Amino acid sequence: MERHSAPPGTPTSSTPTMATYSWHEQMQMIFSTWPWRSPASYLPSVAAVFVIAIFHEWISVVQKKLLLLCKSLLPTSSSTTSSSPRHASSVTAVVDDNKPSAAATFGQPEAETSSVQISLKSMLQKRAVRAALLSVTHAFGAASGYFLMLAVMSFNGIIFLSVMAGLVCGFLLFHEF
Repeated sequence: MERHSAPPGTPTSSTPTMATYSWHEQMQMIFSTWPWRSPASYLPSVAAVFVIAIFHEWISVVQKKLLLLCKSLLPTSSSTTSSSPRHASSVTAVVDDNKPSAAATFGQPEAETSSVQISLKSMLQKRAVRAALLSVTHAFGAASGYFLMLAVMSFNGIIFLSVMAGLVCGFLLFHEF
């Protein structure tokens, strides 16, 4: 039987897998159908990992900005007080027999109750959209982070350097100083 020699550090059926970094391009990363046998198949993979690392930094910045935007759009307790002139006049609304109406008891005239219901509905819709956007950005951030972790766990030094360079470039491109 003819034995094929594998590069040093490449696991074979007779050698145990070692958790050390290697610096060659003949290895397997993440999927068994993604083997690297030559620099022509290795360099696009390194570039793809680099781009995914940049994407990971971009998505983290987008998620932070969405969080800040969502917090700024939340109503504050000072905006719900009855200090506005519209609310102050609504408390004095009375019907013919000098008894306050049910809507005036709650601080809003009867004509404004439908607008309050509409604004509550739009507020809930906006909150659902914000929650969906935050969830999607979180999912993409988690997926790209786990992919990068698995790429680094291939124990290839060039892949590790590609991930680190992509994270640094993404940080420099997207974070505000």
